[in-house]
Amino acid sequence: MNNTKTNPVGIDLIIQDIQNDLYDKLSVLWGDIKGFGRVYKNKKQERTIPEYYAGKGEYDEVLTDDMKTATFFFLESGELESKGSCLSKTNVELYFLVDVSKAKSSIQHYADEEVRLDVLNIVKNNLTIVRTIKGRDALSSFTVEDLDFIHPYFIFKIEGIINNY
Repeated sequence: MNNTKTNPVGIDLIIQDIQNDLYDKLSVLWGDIKGFGRVYKNKKQERTIPEYYAGKGEYDEVLTDDMKTATFFFLESGELESKGSCLSKTNVELYFLVDVSKAKSSIQHYADEEVRLDVLNIVKNNLTIVRTIKGRDALSSFTVEDLDFIHPYFIFKIEGIINNY
């Protein structure tokens, strides 16, 4: 399921273009995935969690669906740097939670690098990649101590810059 916005503008339009590209290509490679555009870092009951706006004032958490092969979402820094003439740039984080045993079922070893490279090959033309953070550290912005991320799951975050929107 690809969760998109209706008539996105600004940074949401750029993110949704990347989201659609990722969803279309990764669902062919990996199977049943769930994609989200820009989500929000919200506090709920003393926890900080990523949520997408579901409509009518409601938000839904994006980290808890282990039935899919993968879930991905974007978080925007909230700081827009003006480059003049109505152009801006901003930092974004692209998060992936992947069941490697489903995404790369034909590979006998733990195929975390194959998964990461699938993503990088798709986003490299639309996102200036700054760095990749793997494992629990990728989710350090969120309260996740009650979630268990061990084999076959691979969690990573790509930090990047979106320019000229």
